[in-house]
Amino acid sequence: MASDDLQALWRRHDDELASVVRFNAVLVRRASLGATQTALGRLAIALRLELVLDALAIFVIGGFEADHVREPAVLAAAVTLHVYAVAITIAVVAQLVALARIDYDEPVFTIARTVDRLRLLRARAAMWTLLFAPLMWPPLAIVGLRGFFGIDALAAFGLPWLAANVAFGVAVLAGALVVARRYGKNLPPSSPVRRAFDSMSGSAARSAAASLDTLVRYETET
Repeated sequence: MASDDLQALWRRHDDELASVVRFNAVLVRRASLGATQTALGRLAIALRLELVLDALAIFVIGGFEADHVREPAVLAAAVTLHVYAVAITIAVVAQLVALARIDYDEPVFTIARTVDRLRLLRARAAMWTLLFAPLMWPPLAIVGLRGFFGIDALAAFGLPWLAANVAFGVAVLAGALVVARRYGKNLPPSSPVRRAFDSMSGSAARSAAASLDTLVRYETET
């Protein structure tokens, strides 16, 4: 066999090998992105459902405010809940926008960086939601008693009752933070309680931020 024939055969085998490598890379990419798309698709459904529930809560609280506009204490409690619900809704919308911006035709590294940004956004939203949740008990009690039973909690129980409820919320928050930071790491990583503790203590947000910083730094250096 002539030298030219050998070189042509070699080039043909090289081209075939390159085609196989590219094809395998496409298969691996599709497999890995398929799992990611499935997980993010479930997340999108959950966020849309949460958005509907949040919008319903805002609508109901708004109606309650309109009905009790002449009751300053009750109105203030309702406004507090309203602001809390709006803040949660904004966080959900921000996550949905981040999900919509994911382009699965981009390089895997770019997708990973975008997903880590979404993870950081979710971790921060969960942290602030859990931190403020115990403090929402007093306004929730005032609104609930007035709306369902027609009881003016402050008139019926007085300021000591309100102060006790505020103190209770602060105590629950402080206790949860102490338990989360001291014992949270001893729980299994997949445990829902461990995830809640990580969110409340801020470790989930710090982990997401560190992961994102690592990706960005790697991209900058390469």
